[in-house]
Amino acid sequence: ATAPPVGSSTPPWRSYFEQGFLIVMILATALLLTGLVRAVEDIILTHGERDEETPHFRRVRTQLQVLDRVIIAAIWLCALAGALLTFPQFRAIGTSLIASAGLLSIVAGLAAQASLANVFAGMQLAFTDALRVGDLIVFEEDSGSVEEITLTYVVVRTWDDRRWVVPSTYFTSKAFENWTRRESQMLGT
Repeated sequence: ATAPPVGSSTPPWRSYFEQGFLIVMILATALLLTGLVRAVEDIILTHGERDEETPHFRRVRTQLQVLDRVIIAAIWLCALAGALLTFPQFRAIGTSLIASAGLLSIVAGLAAQASLANVFAGMQLAFTDALRVGDLIVFEEDSGSVEEITLTYVVVRTWDDRRWVVPSTYFTSKAFENWTRRESQMLGT
């Protein structure tokens, strides 16, 4: 069943196997890189656990969360592109996309303007130190602690355990109070 046909030196299934194996190896490499990125993040955060909830530790944790998501998204985007480029039909499409990348990027930028604004606002929040995970903030006459900062939204946990999911652009365009930006001395019992 695996013997090559007459006049050929390779079996007919070999090309399909090689392409499938190459796709599996690309995806496995992406999975390995994702694990490495998360392991490095865990090592850095575990090393900083001695600092508990200092402002410096919260800033590092926030920046690592955002950086982790950006790097993992880039890894999987490259892996998906690499897997698709193993097919000859997608190579032709990829060549024509690269040729028209300027026009395509303008159209995509206009179409995803709100989403891109949130992504850049999320990165700005993480790296300008205006808001960190664990900060106690007051916005729109409600207070809560920042539970998570992603590229597109911020999750705020209120005193009664409600979760506000607020777009990142809110915190870069409107005023809010951060009671624990430098230290937690403003808090009382």
